[in-house]
Amino acid sequence: MNPREKIMAAIVVALLAVFGLRLIHNRIEDRVTQKSEELEGIQSRLDAALDDLEIADRANTKLQEWRSRSLPRNEDVARSRYQQWVGDQLKQAGMANINISNTLSAFSVRSAYGTLTVSVNADGSLDSLIQFLFTFYRTDFLHKIRSLNVSPTSANNLVKLTITIEALILPDADLVDQLPERTSDRLLQDDMQAYQKSIGERNLFITYQAPPPPKPPVVHHDPPPSPPKPVFDDATQAYITGIVEREGQLEAWINVRTTGESLRLNKGESFDIGLMSGHVVDITLRAVLLETKDGLVQVGFGQSLREGKLLDTGKGS
Repeated sequence: MNPREKIMAAIVVALLAVFGLRLIHNRIEDRVTQKSEELEGIQSRLDAALDDLEIADRANTKLQEWRSRSLPRNEDVARSRYQQWVGDQLKQAGMANINISNTLSAFSVRSAYGTLTVSVNADGSLDSLIQFLFTFYRTDFLHKIRSLNVSPTSANNLVKLTITIEALILPDADLVDQLPERTSDRLLQDDMQAYQKSIGERNLFITYQAPPPPKPPVVHHDPPPSPPKPVFDDATQAYITGIVEREGQLEAWINVRTTGESLRLNKGESFDIGLMSGHVVDITLRAVLLETKDGLVQVGFGQSLREGKLLDTGKGS
């Protein structure tokens, strides 16, 4: 083989080697991309499962609260005790000509509770109605007023009331034969007289006429200066695209979409993206904790750095 043929053979071998290395590199890169996408899918499913657990936990907490507020689970006791309670509150409020009846929708396969409907007819003053409503909403039962009809009468300052109340009975209520002793904080005012003053002094049976709005004062302003040209912040487009474990440590992958830059940061490493700079304080499977000049910022998986939650407004590094 002459020197020229040796040179040509060497060139061919080199080209084959470059082609082979390029092929191997492409396969490795494709494999890494595939694994990254699989990891993102697993992380997404894990986040969804954690969200479902959180929703179930909140629902269980709410159900436990409802059990403590429910009428007693003995239906006969619930009917008699609750109707007696409604009657006592009407009498204490100064109502007259009181007539009360109730009906109970029993438990069924489709219903997880029983509904006790109480119908009330009574006469009284507007102040007595306010006193009854104040006591009703300050008592923390599972009950509500479904309808309330107030009609004027020929007697001075008296009204005729028709009220429909619904109360719930849970089959696994905490109490068996007595009503709960709970006070609600749902009312804005704790003083009943405040409601009697704001409502009782009005005539509810005439059309409300709002006072005319005041004329706005004439104020002369100089034209505002032109706003400064906004500065685009690349941190708004820097997203947490992956959180992976390498050599026993979690690593956060950040992709800056506006520049195409990709960062892979470990705990303690610094960053400078757009108008945001700082360092990584901690990394979990769901979020990255950053310390910036604005304070501690928690950025969740899939969020941009500017979408993170500010946890502490102390001085950052």
